Amino acid sequence: MNSARPSTGDRAPTARGETLRLVAAGALALGRERWIATLERHGPWRIAAAGLLLVLVASPWPPLTVAALAAYLIVTLKQPGLTVALLPFAAPFAYAPKDLFGPRLPAVELLLLIALLAGAVQLAVRGRRQVAAGGGAAAVLDAWDALKAALRAPFGLQGAALLAIASLSLLTVADPGHLRESLREYRTVIVGPVIYFFLARYWLRNRELRRIAIAAFLAGAAVVALLGVGQVLAGRGVVAAEGVRRAVGPYRHPNALAFYLARALPFAAALLALAPTAPWGDERQLALSGAKGATSDERQVRAGGKGPRGAGEERTLSFSSRLALGARRSLRSAQGKLALVAPGPSWPLLAAGALLAVGLLLTFSRGAFVGVGVALLLLAALAERRAVRLGLLGALAVGGVLVLLLSGARLDSLAGGGGASGCAG
Repeated sequence: MNSARPSTGDRAPTARGETLRLVAAGALALGRERWIATLERHGPWRIAAAGLLLVLVASPWPPLTVAALAAYLIVTLKQPGLTVALLPFAAPFAYAPKDLFGPRLPAVELLLLIALLAGAVQLAVRGRRQVAAGGGAAAVLDAWDALKAALRAPFGLQGAALLAIASLSLLTVADPGHLRESLREYRTVIVGPVIYFFLARYWLRNRELRRIAIAAFLAGAAVVALLGVGQVLAGRGVVAAEGVRRAVGPYRHPNALAFYLARALPFAAALLALAPTAPWGDERQLALSGAKGATSDERQVRAGGKGPRGAGEERTLSFSSRLALGARRSLRSAQGKLALVAPGPSWPLLAAGALLAVGLLLTFSRGAFVGVGVALLLLAALAERRAVRLGLLGALAVGGVLVLLLSGARLDSLAGGGGASGCAG
């Protein structure tokens, strides 16, 4: 009786299958560990709030929008600071209102209203407890002190003055025939940002919430950049002008998308450029580097301008040198602060920066190209690590080559300020 012995060809698939099973099990275990670590760090309520915010921003159906909004309100009613931290994610969708079975408001304004409501509820509960404990006068004085501190903070008085002047102009200068458009821009450009400034000053005192706010800002910018890339690849929703297809994202004009990305990209680059560690480095090194004492240049100024060249020779720094030294000193101090609030240099930050760069490139906005180029050159000049300087200059060179290769007639018409298509910029 012949015994069935598996051949080598029979055993090979079994070995490969076992290897694949082990790899899959390891990947699942690693993913599970990361999810558990994320839940332990942020808590299930924060994860749920972020997920509901994604649904709210992406929802095209009023029933789903209302359901997501109601669930988000329930989850975050006791956490106004969390809503303030997550709100920057919805900022680029300010011109994409959500249908609420009649009223139409963008997600960023809905979050602003939720933050105001949750904050008012929490402050009212806190004040009622103080009154019940016999500290009613102290509660009033605390509120007055908080108001004075907000106005005395940097941009506090300016923000209040901007709101007052804009309100006056709305009543006196705005065209009554376009009152609806004026009110929309008044809410979007003036009221919302000023209110958010004061909310952020009050609620984002927690280090972790500040990290979430920065991550939300960059994540929202990356989403609209990805939307723009998808538009160009699909050939839908783009503006065809001067031989190129320009991405618009959630806006009506390519320059509006470029306007937003041109602020997010230098911000992401600054988080990387000012970090003295590699993208995979230890955050504690960032804090230590930012907290270093005076450098040799600073000691030189304090010593009366005696430079290292020529023993005893006095050298007076020029105005430009002192200006550059002051900028480096400020940035060196900022490094320590970045370590306390930034998400930290990481591969996701690099990936987000690359996506922002591609999205900005596909807007073909010449003004944005110039502005981002100047910002990257400044960061390269002020960065302390040689690898960062070379990386920024290399990215700038690659971007310049891509602009020259892809822009076509867009750059040819630069001297004329664009064509008659209305897409100059």
